[in-house]
Amino acid sequence: MILLQLFYADDIALHMKCPGPLERIEYPFIFVSVHFISPTMALEKVPEVDIDANGVFKYVLIELKDKQGLTKTIVRGYEWAEYHADILDRVAPRLCEKGLTYDCVGGGRIRHESNTKTLYIYGYSVGFGQANHRITVDIFEKELSPLSSGQYYF
Repeated sequence: MILLQLFYADDIALHMKCPGPLERIEYPFIFVSVHFISPTMALEKVPEVDIDANGVFKYVLIELKDKQGLTKTIVRGYEWAEYHADILDRVAPRLCEKGLTYDCVGGGRIRHESNTKTLYIYGYSVGFGQANHRITVDIFEKELSPLSSGQYYF
C-alpha cells in the first residue's frame, strides 16, 4: 500500500505559519511525500488481544489475512457489546482500512478478574458459533504477560 501526500506551496506556507505565500516560488510548486506501507506491517500492528479490564462480556475470535496470505488470529471482547456481531461491526472497518481481510471464526464469553489474574473463557456465539477456546487461551498466554502467571479456565 502506498500513501501519497501532495502539498502545494501555499499550503506549506500556511502550515509553517508564514505571513503570506512563498513569494520566491513563481508557480504552484508541489511538494510530494511518499510513504510505503507494507501489508505485513499492517498485520503486525494489530494487537492480538483487546478486551475490557474486568467483568463478564462477549468475545469474538477473528482471523486476519493480509494481501500476501499471512494470517493472524486476534481476540476482541467488550462489556458494551449486546451481541457478538456488535464487536465485529466496530472492529471490521479499522481492519479494512489497513488492507486486511477478516473472518470471525467464533465467539464466546469471558469473565475477567484482573485482581486475581483469572480469565474464564466459555460459551458460544449464536451467530458465529463457538470459538476454539484453546486458541483463545494460547493467545492470552502469549500476549498478556501480567496474566502469564495467572489462571485460564475454559
